Amino acid sequence: MANKTLYVRDSDLGLWDLAQAQLGQSISALFTEFLRERVKLMNVFVHVLRSSSHSKDLTVIFSPVGPTGSGGPGNPQHVQEPELIAFLEMYGVTSKVAIKIAESLQGAQSISELTTIAKRSSAMSESFQASTQYGDWKGTAAADEFGADSSFDELFEATGNVDLEEEIMIGFEFYNIEGSLYVSGYFHPKPAENGSGWYPSLNEQFQKDQIAPIKVKKVRVELTLEQFFKYFKRFNVVLVKGAIDILGREYKIISGVE
Repeated sequence: MANKTLYVRDSDLGLWDLAQAQLGQSISALFTEFLRERVKLMNVFVHVLRSSSHSKDLTVIFSPVGPTGSGGPGNPQHVQEPELIAFLEMYGVTSKVAIKIAESLQGAQSISELTTIAKRSSAMSESFQASTQYGDWKGTAAADEFGADSSFDELFEATGNVDLEEEIMIGFEFYNIEGSLYVSGYFHPKPAENGSGWYPSLNEQFQKDQIAPIKVKKVRVELTLEQFFKYFKRFNVVLVKGAIDILGREYKIISGVE
């Protein structure tokens, strides 16, 4: 078992003793649990296969490990052997593990390694999560459309850049910059199979591959707040101070107006 040393201020020793006594776990276990909550991690098998004996052409597959029925293998990625270490590091594999995989692959047809990777975006990808330059406030949002009488998709179809026969909107964002409201819709090709509906079929597809970024078409429109909100009968946004970690916490109103 590997050893790591943590230095603690004298004034915090009582807190550490109290935490271990109340929670019944070792400090190392508690600290590891804390890191797992704060750092977005994923347990995966990294499979690397040669296209043929002595070939430098490699296929890399990331297979997330989770509860039965969750995750699944990611899309096969192709890389040349000299670039393997850099490629693995780009996908969140630590340098130590990447080097181990590369060395173990020498003279072998294939190798599989169980490891933990960080869920991080590459330089060419973004994530479905709101952000601002300073992040003074962060939160969640939920909305209900009016329905069949006015489809939110028509905003983007009117630009001529979306074919709703072939594409479906899977998300959108709006942001205000110095008085101008911009709305960006994210569209994905409709799945070939639609036995359970477009969105359930896409959700199943995305759950099977949790490694590769979801490929979308981004279409942006500019409009007024009145034009935007006419498509929604309910719209709720909750924001909390970015420096306070209470997003999702329950609260109780003890004064004021409910």
